[in-house]
Amino acid sequence: MDLIKGCAACVFQNITFMIPAGLLYMLVRDLLGGGVSGARTAFYIAGCVVCVGLILLSTWFQYNATYFATYTESGVRRITLAEKLRKIPLSFFGKKDLADLTSTIMADCTFLEQSFSHFIPELFGSIKTHPAEQIKAWLAEAGLEICGYHTQVAEIREDIDAVIAYNRTLGNRFVIVPAPAGPMSTAAEWHAFSRELNGYKNTFAAAGFRFGFHSHRNEVLPVDDGSLPWDIVAADTDDDFILQIDMGNTLSGGVRPEELYKKYASRGITVHYKPYSLETGFDAVIGTDDIDWNGIIAVTKSVPACEWAIVEHEKGVLSDVAKCAEALRKMI
Repeated sequence: MDLIKGCAACVFQNITFMIPAGLLYMLVRDLLGGGVSGARTAFYIAGCVVCVGLILLSTWFQYNATYFATYTESGVRRITLAEKLRKIPLSFFGKKDLADLTSTIMADCTFLEQSFSHFIPELFGSIKTHPAEQIKAWLAEAGLEICGYHTQVAEIREDIDAVIAYNRTLGNRFVIVPAPAGPMSTAAEWHAFSRELNGYKNTFAAAGFRFGFHSHRNEVLPVDDGSLPWDIVAADTDDDFILQIDMGNTLSGGVRPEELYKKYASRGITVHYKPYSLETGFDAVIGTDDIDWNGIIAVTKSVPACEWAIVEHEKGVLSDVAKCAEALRKMI
């Protein structure tokens, strides 16, 4: 039921985002037709107020139906798992690798959190992706340059030519897969996935694109043989395969991002500058969190090939993004 509510909330939010475009179309039509009368002016003012109200309402509804609902459910799931583990005889744990068991359980819980808060409601809520021409027009209007596009691996598997055509129209050069299509807890699964990604990289490279993979918490949690998925991806892909490390996600997995970033610095053509606090998690800003940003900046400057250091904030609040950007300017 929560998933249905989340999908419905995303549909509602997407519809409200379309209303201002329709209102703008009507205004332009009136202006080209000879002007806007007093009655129409009142209509447009009222329309703007209604649009803002609907967008605020839909965003509040969407946030509560996806993020809050997901993490509330995740808390219940983790407690339930802990209770079940508490009731298992101690002899069971004597036959199992406790570290591996814990890692698998936590990785699966994390993947479910990400899927139901980020991917699934948005997938069903966005019945059709915005046309590339529309996004390109919006970027041009705002004076922005596209720095990359996160594409689910399922889309690439379904029709890689369509993904290439979409990004070519968009004017994007960097195609990044943000996550696997499902939870993976063994080295064998990660090796197979990495080789698959490397094959896609060759296809995208032939079409003139750069291709790579983005890191989340799971990529720095050891799998069954003790290795890190991020190291597996690096080993199984070519040197021109982008390793888009996310600093905040890396620290959330217990690994110092500056160290992992330095290890594969030459492949960090685009990276994500996301803050993370050991006390408050992703509710932090750059400069007040627990990441060594001076060290991160030093590594970035040492890589001539790095084209984009992208400031990202998990909460998506523009004021927090602005604080992060201002802190970075002072450091640089």
